[in-house]
Amino acid sequence: MQKTTSDRLKEIMSERGLKAVDVIRLAQPYCKQYKLKLTKSDMSQYLKGTVRPSQWKLTILSNALGVSEAWLMGYDVPKDKVSSQSNKISFKELSESLYQPDPNKITAALSPSEQSLLTVYRTLNPQGQGEVNKYADYCATKPEYQKNTQSEAE
Repeated sequence: MQKTTSDRLKEIMSERGLKAVDVIRLAQPYCKQYKLKLTKSDMSQYLKGTVRPSQWKLTILSNALGVSEAWLMGYDVPKDKVSSQSNKISFKELSESLYQPDPNKITAALSPSEQSLLTVYRTLNPQGQGEVNKYADYCATKPEYQKNTQSEAE
């Protein structure tokens, strides 16, 4: 049975711990780029399955979530979006629209999963952020969690 856009939105949001408001925030740079709005009402209807997103809003959602449009529509295709330079928004643009950090400290673009983690991290209080930092430090010391640099070099 083919999945629906509603199913796929719920799936990716669950995987990344996102709420509808987080998806709307992630979509803002693309909404600006395409001169469209993505509202809470839109997201509610998409999640309930009462309305399917238009092609343009599907493009905005897939860009914001870093997944392919076909996958988001429910087709049995790879989830990962094939990136194209024309759809990329710089991290500086994204961060200024979402987080307003010091632009001088921005050194690299973040992947969609890193953006998702940052979104969740920023919702935590200092104690929660400290716990996440401790766990990240712990994982960084464990060889089983590290990238296999030997096989990457081959």
